[in-house]
Amino acid sequence: MESISQAQERAMTKLYSIFGQYENIVIVAHSSISQTILQSLLNLNFDDARKYFNSFGEVQVLRYDHKQGDTNWKIIHSFTSTIT
Repeated sequence: MESISQAQERAMTKLYSIFGQYENIVIVAHSSISQTILQSLLNLNFDDARKYFNSFGEVQVLRYDHKQGDTNWKIIHSFTSTIT
């Protein structure tokens, strides 16, 4: 069992270790770890992050591309799979 802060540190350490290696990264995870990653990247508080990843197959597409004028991470698309 690990705390939210431990899970967040573990996930973000791994994520930051591969940022410069790839143009695009796909993260597939359970909702709780997905929420902690969003919490870190979007600088959300715990309650705000909880509104994401509450449905099976929910997808958030994030972008941080300084070439497009981004100054921080932002959600550019959200959808939930209709596959059952």
